[in-house]
Parts: sequence; C-alpha cells; structure tokens
Amino acid sequence: MSAKIYDIVTERIIGALDKGVIPWRQPWHSRSAPTNAVSKNSYRGINRFLLPFEYDDQRYVSYKQAADLGGNVKRGERGHMVVFWKSLAVERQNAEGEISERTIPLLRYYTVFNIAQCEGLRINTEAAPAPVATLPAADAVVSSMTNAPSIQHDQDRAYYVPASDEIHMPPQHRFENTTGYYSTLYHELTHSTGHPSRLNRPGVETVAPFGSENYGREELVAEFGAAFLCCAVGIDSVHPDNHIAYIQSWRRAIKNDPKALVVAASQAQKAADHILGVEQEIILQSS
Repeated sequence: MSAKIYDIVTERIIGALDKGVIPWRQPWHSRSAPTNAVSKNSYRGINRFLLPFEYDDQRYVSYKQAADLGGNVKRGERGHMVVFWKSLAVERQNAEGEISERTIPLLRYYTVFNIAQCEGLRINTEAAPAPVATLPAADAVVSSMTNAPSIQHDQDRAYYVPASDEIHMPPQHRFENTTGYYSTLYHELTHSTGHPSRLNRPGVETVAPFGSENYGREELVAEFGAAFLCCAVGIDSVHPDNHIAYIQSWRRAIKNDPKALVVAASQAQKAADHILGVEQEIILQSS
C-alpha cells in the first residue's frame, strides 16, 4: 500500500509541474496553514502541498468528523488525500530461534474535505487572517538559529558552501522585493541544515552537477524548507530562480523515485523545525 501512496503523491505533484504550477510556491501570507478543524493541528510535510489553496478557510475534516459536527459533505464533492506514518511492530526469528521485535514506519492515507465542501457543520467561522508578519519576525528566524552558519552579503548570486559552512548572498537591496530576499535566504539556510554539525543530511557535502537527479533532490528539500519557513513568518515563498532548468531537475528526481517528494518534504520539515528551534517528532501530519 505504501508504494501506491508514493505513486499517487508523485503523480499529483508532477501533474502540477507539467501545468507550470509549483505547488510549494503559493501566497500563503493571505491564508492560514491547512489545519484539521477538530483537532486544530496543522497538516505537515507533503500534506502542505497536497491540500488545495483555493479555499479562503484552510480547515479540513474527514467524512466522519463532518458527521460528528452535525453536518455532512455536500453531494458530488471530491475529497483530498493526506498521508501519515503508522508504526507497525514486526517480529523476526533468527537462526537460533530467538525472536526479536522492531518497529517499522508505514505510509498510510485518508481523505479529508475542506469545510467549504460541507454543509450544516456546527463550527465557528474562522477569524480573518492575521496581517502579514513584520520583517523583524523574518530576521528573527535567522538571528535566533542555534549554531547558525556564517551569512555574508558579498556575491552576485546566492549559494551555500558546506566546506566552510558559509552562506553567500547578494546585498538585500539588489533583490526585487523583500519577500524574495527572505525566501532565497531561507532556501540557503535550509541547505545549511544538512551540514554534519546539524542534521547531517546525505548529499549536502557531495557536489552534484546542476540539473542532475541528486541535485534536484537536495533542491527540493531547500525549496520545501524555504516554503515552510516563509509560512511560519507569514510571507510569500518566492524564489528568483524560477526557470525551466530547476523545474526539470525537480521533475527528474521526482519521476525516477516515487518516494522523493515525501522524503524531501519530511527532511525539509525537520530542517525548518531545526532552524526554528522546534523540538518534536517529525511526522507528515497531525489530525
């Protein structure tokens, strides 16, 4: 079942890329993050990109939750898939007959509906979205990061150097807008979390050719991480290098490995939590 779920997730994201839509680049500042209307928990990881953004109210319920709230899903509405990890205890017997138990993670999914797809729900109207966070809040993400890399504004392009643990950026005034600046900085900051002194993510220290599959994998992590961080402070997720070469490297990595998207989103969520100083188990969603 897990393999099928990976395939469904991959199909949906590739379908969006083929239409010229990059799902993780959305104007999140005008909406709250997608949450479960009953538990109040935010959907995490890849679920941020599986759930649609056209709804003004980003609250979702399962079919049963809609019934428990005294309402129902409107006739003809199609649900949205969200995925989660479930632990499964497995016993193994060795050659000597000794039995050991270990826990393995399995990917599962279920269907949710936006509350706009439902009727008769006993639920409060969501308050108007909070105003866009001030830029000092965006600066605080960087200044409060523990064991942060060196950040220098001394180049004509943005990049991270693992060997010296340095981020190089153009001066802020050279960016077309401030949100583009922070989105780019968060992209490189996410790369830096792969350093051995932090999360030690495979592939960060190894140089991969631009446009290659391995390059695309780490770029997906950085893209997702920047999107999560931008969402956390209420600004747009916009990267200036939005051109076909990047999209094709992502697409190649995604198509050749159905697990690439889910793994990248999970690694990016862990990176964002590390930067924000969030100490908790990294899962794909909470319901």
